[in-house]
Amino acid sequence: MRIKTRPALATRGLVVLALLSACARDARLIVGRGADAAGDRSPLPATLLLLPADLPPSYVSDDALENADATARNDGDAPLVAASAFAGYRGARQAVVDYVALLHRRQDRPAFVAAEAAAVAHSRDAARITLNGTYGDAAMLAYQERGSHGEEWAVIVFGDGPYASVVGAYDAAGAQASITLLQEMAGIADRRLRAAALQAPPATPTPPTRPSRRATTAAPSPRIVSLVTTTGRGRPSDVFRPRGVVYWRVLWRLGPVGPNARETLAETVTARGSATALYRNGIGDRPFAGDNTASDHLRLNGAAPGSYTVTFTVTIGHATARATHTFRVVPTMS
Repeated sequence: MRIKTRPALATRGLVVLALLSACARDARLIVGRGADAAGDRSPLPATLLLLPADLPPSYVSDDALENADATARNDGDAPLVAASAFAGYRGARQAVVDYVALLHRRQDRPAFVAAEAAAVAHSRDAARITLNGTYGDAAMLAYQERGSHGEEWAVIVFGDGPYASVVGAYDAAGAQASITLLQEMAGIADRRLRAAALQAPPATPTPPTRPSRRATTAAPSPRIVSLVTTTGRGRPSDVFRPRGVVYWRVLWRLGPVGPNARETLAETVTARGSATALYRNGIGDRPFAGDNTASDHLRLNGAAPGSYTVTFTVTIGHATARATHTFRVVPTMS
């Protein structure tokens, strides 16, 4: 995990984050990677993330701390990961991020931690630390990393069963406060991973066969299964108030993918009859076979009453899938 205080680019670290100012665009794209096509019955990473209920009431789902590419991986980690998800939260003077990955094989967990340890060893801004407790059922890595504006993040990488987790914490009170916050959050994440590991199939899946040269050059055809708008509590809705928040989630499905494939996700929100996007966002990533999910939201900030359209596009090579969903903004009742 590389902690930055400017819009981030993919680096050797597992997760790339940007600590943006409060005036950054008021939305974030969270991507959850579904289990692979083999139909693994393991709980998905998106169900294991830290939740608002796990943090003090002053924390909110983060609109300013935004993941530039929540699923960025180094070349050594990418083949190990079957699914992943990310979440971020902030308080008045704190921030917490959480990344969970479901690995293809339980025995890949040490390699996952080792790959991150190698990146930390080569970073001038990171230094390993020792925590009071232990987390996970195998090797773990804890370190501090100073952002480009001097903020001290504390980060831990650990795993349990077929899962790996990266938890990061920042507290403006100082490095020790960041470590204390990290250990509290890591304890919650550790208990959640341990419970999920007990539910995961005990048998080690057979490693996927190496795709043929022909298969690596063929782009899979993505298929968008659903795109819905919801309330903040997740209830489907197509009607929102001018100063409300519109949430949406999308599910798309991919067949087998080659190791060199790249996936681009793009989303826009436009008003009917307008060529100007009210909101635009997107990320690039390595595609994963099976079900994939993404969620995002946008504060309407006094949007005019009328019809609006969310458009979500998945592109892999020359193959593209696009879905749209229309919602309405209605006047606030006086």
